[in-house]
Amino acid sequence: MKLFHRLLIFTLIVVFTNVLIACGAPVVSDEQPSVETEGNEDTASVEVLVARGLALFHIRDNYPDKSPPEDLQWEERRITSEGLVGSNKFEFTSGDWVILISFPVTAPESTIYTIQVLNPVSGFEWQGEVNPTGNVIQVSGPERKIEVLESSDILDPVSTEITLDPTAEWETLINADYNYQIKHPSNTMIVHSGVVSFRAEDIPEGMSAEEYLAQLQETYPGMLCVSMTTDLGYINISAPPNTDFRYSICGRTGVGVGDLVDKTEYVEISGRMYEASGFEFIGNGESLDEHNETMVVILEDGTRIEYGCNPMAAATYEDYLMEGKDVLLLILSTYAELP
Repeated sequence: MKLFHRLLIFTLIVVFTNVLIACGAPVVSDEQPSVETEGNEDTASVEVLVARGLALFHIRDNYPDKSPPEDLQWEERRITSEGLVGSNKFEFTSGDWVILISFPVTAPESTIYTIQVLNPVSGFEWQGEVNPTGNVIQVSGPERKIEVLESSDILDPVSTEITLDPTAEWETLINADYNYQIKHPSNTMIVHSGVVSFRAEDIPEGMSAEEYLAQLQETYPGMLCVSMTTDLGYINISAPPNTDFRYSICGRTGVGVGDLVDKTEYVEISGRMYEASGFEFIGNGESLDEHNETMVVILEDGTRIEYGCNPMAAATYEDYLMEGKDVLLLILSTYAELP
């Protein structure tokens, strides 16, 4: 039996014990009804609570000084938008802590839970996924710090904390025309384009198509669209004048035959957290051409950033989650306006 199912059975057996409390599940008492209500879509299922508990165990193991205390009592509410078909989202709160869990409406044995753990007061932010086998895949989280001891005085060593910057050796792309820069690994493939198309109805009266194209290229020079491709993923950055891909296609235009499940998640850009929205495409297999995702963030100035999987047969969606997505999110975190 798969680990995830064993954990479900284990959780049901000990639901009235402190082990489940350590997972962050609500306490069942005479005053507080059980969260397990058959057929109640507004109440989190046991599977959701177990996914939450697995994520919390992972966080406590990796960030013991920053993680939510084990004795927190969580209040829950379903926050899926009315009319939204194919996905669910729950919010759990306790004091300053917030946990968001979203997942598609699929069979339990194939459900992937996207989990975010946030504390706006302390600044703690963690995001990951729990797959059907019970594995926790961390997508983003606080930087880990290393303590270094200087032994110049053995009797009184000096303790210093340093933060490793995984992007220190990366290259920087600068788009001066549209006022941003972004770092990337040296093996990233970069393609950019300016004005390459326009709508026929936009051509001013008395002007030829060639004259109008030349005018647009002079008005909007440089890199309207920047496409960055890594081993398993991609990022497309579309400058504000290119709204709705008016002058250059700068994102995904088709997905194939399959199911689309709406997704939202939070990503760090320029030191701030933004909500990204998009979808997970589920076709007939697990290779990236059959199972992938596309997410979009719109910045305040109208810049559109799209990121997701490279549709390919040589890798799986789990490969992307475990080995590719964290690279994309790290690249996105380096995006910044030019000084």
